[in-house]
Amino acid sequence: MADVFISHASETKDIAEALAAALENEGVSVWLDKTKLKLGSPLRRGIEEGLRNSRFLVVIFSTEYFRRAWPQAELDAIASRDREDPGAFLPVLHNVTLAEFAHQVPTLADRHAVFTSDGADAIANVILEVVRGHQENAADALAERAAGFLEKGRYGEAIREAEECLRQEPGHPDGLVCRSRARFWQGLYQDAENDAIQALTRAPAHATALLMRAQARWMLGRIEESLNDCAAILRLKPRTSLEFMARAFAEGALGDIAAALEAAQTALRLDPGNPSAMVARAFALVATGKAEEALADVNAALAINPRNPSALSARSQAEMMRGEMNQALNHATEALNLQPGNPMALSLRAEIYQALGRPQEAVRDASDALAIDPRNLFALNARASSLFQMQDARWIHDAQAIVNQPPRTPFDRIVRARALVACQRPQDALAEANAALQADPSNQMALAFRGSIHMASQRFDDALRDANAALAVNPRNPFALMVRAQTSLMTGNREQAARDAVELLRIRPDDPMAGSLLDMARNPWNQNMMKTGMAPQNWMQPPAAPPGQFPPPYKG
Repeated sequence: MADVFISHASETKDIAEALAAALENEGVSVWLDKTKLKLGSPLRRGIEEGLRNSRFLVVIFSTEYFRRAWPQAELDAIASRDREDPGAFLPVLHNVTLAEFAHQVPTLADRHAVFTSDGADAIANVILEVVRGHQENAADALAERAAGFLEKGRYGEAIREAEECLRQEPGHPDGLVCRSRARFWQGLYQDAENDAIQALTRAPAHATALLMRAQARWMLGRIEESLNDCAAILRLKPRTSLEFMARAFAEGALGDIAAALEAAQTALRLDPGNPSAMVARAFALVATGKAEEALADVNAALAINPRNPSALSARSQAEMMRGEMNQALNHATEALNLQPGNPMALSLRAEIYQALGRPQEAVRDASDALAIDPRNLFALNARASSLFQMQDARWIHDAQAIVNQPPRTPFDRIVRARALVACQRPQDALAEANAALQADPSNQMALAFRGSIHMASQRFDDALRDANAALAVNPRNPFALMVRAQTSLMTGNREQAARDAVELLRIRPDDPMAGSLLDMARNPWNQNMMKTGMAPQNWMQPPAAPPGQFPPPYKG
């Protein structure tokens, strides 16, 4: 719930934005159409939610305001709310006299008004005094201010407000949860868990406290306990945006991506400006291969808090999916600078290093992630592939660990399929890819990988069909471009192969495989090498070795 809803006409937009900024700088949450309504959002429903979910209603009255029908509709709703909650309405007058205000709004004429000529800071101070003076519970107000600072990445101020809340009311669950969240983002995982445990002592069904304990335990390497907390969240009936956000993360951790996406969307319907829910939805969208939609949510979250490590990790994943490897590497590294030891960011950066042909760095990051969570499929996949590149026989142990792990999501199945190919089980790999596509028929990663299996089996029509389907979802999918380029070469379509290789080099300029493909497409003799098996292997599908022999290296 926001502290203040600001209603205004277009001529006072700059004043409203300056006032909102002044209030937010003091830790007061503000509902303003510029920040809360996205393009395409239902305007009337959005404003009704703002009125319903704000404690105080500020109206900037101007000549234009009284002329426009839309602000008048808001004013009718505000008047109704004021009858239910006297004192919630705070008028601000812009080039309007008190007499004109009383004539236009006689039912609210006895309210104390302030004038825009006093300046945004002076108006903000008056509103702050009213907001803080009308709070029934000072500890609740402090916890809400802490949450406001938290969402903007101002962790020190969030902790300060949370600790003042706890000084006034020791054991206040929301104060403890806010401090837990701030400490978590600072990398103080044990302190974050301790605060969450204290909050749960007072409020055993506090969904956000359960989420913080689950996340802290995950970071501390206690994976089973973390998953138990996620299961506990799913047993609760969510009502608020934060509770649905917690459910979204829990569903994702337990592998139900569709349920995670639904919970995140509900959280955002209740609070369109909730950055944590934006990040939760972004992770679910990435898991289903929808990189563009994920980036839209991530960018919105980072506009609120540019230092949000989860949002940076989600952006890195989406960029990796789009083939933007250097940007993905930068954002994964930025997330790790903000939150050292984050196993998700470590495993993500390991995958990026592996794709960029930097296997030693990939093995280092993947090993650090696996020290925290030995079942991390991202990390196992990155380390197996990198060790394979380095001709290190230990790759087979990681591949076998992936194969032995029951898949939960379409992505898990794609990783498992790749490991099955490396372990010389191509039919089982194809079955996993089919299962991934049965769960999510438009998953571009699963389509591209199944295409690579078809290509290796010389089912070229099937390979092209899958590659084209993946590229229809995302024309910049580097995996699908690689499969289509290789298949086109094998079937004699040099022009298509050259076009795909050129596009691939635009996405990944340093990819040696893409350069080789372009050379083969332009040189008929090299094309013959591809047909006779002398060319580099498909990087998505490491070549299997005869029993008892070590497989040759491949380039990622």
